Amino acid sequence: MMVNMKLSKYMRNIEHAFFKMKINDVENPHRNHPLHDSATVFSYEQERFHIAVTFDGVSESREKDRDLVNISRELEWDIEAFCRKTSPEDIHDIADWFKENVENEKYKNLGATTISLLRYDFLTNTVDGICVGDSPALLCRSVNKNGGEIIEAQILSAFHSVANDPGIITRQWRYGQPLELTVFSTPAPDEFESLFLVTLSDGYGKLSDSDVVRFVDDDLQDSMVSMFYPDFARVYLPEKITSKFPHLIVDSEGSVSFSQVSCDSEIRSYLSEIYGELTLEEKRKAAMVDLDTAALYDLYKNPSDFRTPDGSDADAVLSRSHPSLAWMLGAPYNDAKDESGLDDYLREYIIAELFVVSMLEELYFETGDSQCSLQKKLKNFFDSLDPVGDDFSVALMKISR
Repeated sequence: MMVNMKLSKYMRNIEHAFFKMKINDVENPHRNHPLHDSATVFSYEQERFHIAVTFDGVSESREKDRDLVNISRELEWDIEAFCRKTSPEDIHDIADWFKENVENEKYKNLGATTISLLRYDFLTNTVDGICVGDSPALLCRSVNKNGGEIIEAQILSAFHSVANDPGIITRQWRYGQPLELTVFSTPAPDEFESLFLVTLSDGYGKLSDSDVVRFVDDDLQDSMVSMFYPDFARVYLPEKITSKFPHLIVDSEGSVSFSQVSCDSEIRSYLSEIYGELTLEEKRKAAMVDLDTAALYDLYKNPSDFRTPDGSDADAVLSRSHPSLAWMLGAPYNDAKDESGLDDYLREYIIAELFVVSMLEELYFETGDSQCSLQKKLKNFFDSLDPVGDDFSVALMKISR
């Protein structure tokens, strides 16, 4: 009885939504992608548990009206049936089901897929989940800050990709191959106006140029690089500053360590003082932030001996960085590539978070019909996108106070 009483106060405060997009260009059939992704949201155990899950089916088929990758939809149906029938409480029970069930011969020749699954437990206020591959799972919240309401997002699991080539998935699953999955769990935040759990395929990385500009602002991405990875961020200061402060170490590309600037109040003050005198080109360069990929490579190859110029070891660096930096250390590395791809790998986390925040801002702060459901808002959002170059699926839930 106590369980039901505790759950009942939340029942009316959760909304589900999911969407699956595919290209079906009659005029240019070579662009077509069959719908091999899948996404859904469901609940079980008297609505104690709510699950959002996305499967990004992998295929190179572009034949019109052909559905050659059925593994995503089969797994979607089967995982929901399993949860409704057995009511698993421990997320590891669901992980074990995946490990055992995918060996079933019924999945043979049905294709390959990634998995992104998030579950919310109303009784314990816990978020947990499972990831296989590079489909993100994010925990997001709206909070009041500085007199306004904003949305924050955090990716909960690593993108299991070759560390310097994020387009190559190393942990997708196909029949006959071992399933390497990541299981995670975290308490939901106590402070929020609304809580969002979001799973999505990697279609956000294939948006048109106009939509990329719309969702992923370059300046904001650069500022997040400096916040997420301060020990590896490098900035481009005007010559007026580098000549006035000769202790700054300038590399062959003309950049200096962000940490040198951020911890020196005199440099920051002088930059503010002369900023209005800079040319547009100087201002543009001053807004750029790059990652020091050579230093990243040193950390990746030998973290035990790694030291920053100020003497910080790898543990200190990781403690003040986004978790993705630690996740990178566990990713396989493609020695056929050079270390510059490490920049792309880490920026992918930033891009995913920026895109999801932008998407939720449109859904959450929409000024249209207040009676419009979350599902309808999500469809309207997708209808506003330019055609993407691949399937794009999202499953999400919104939990309100």
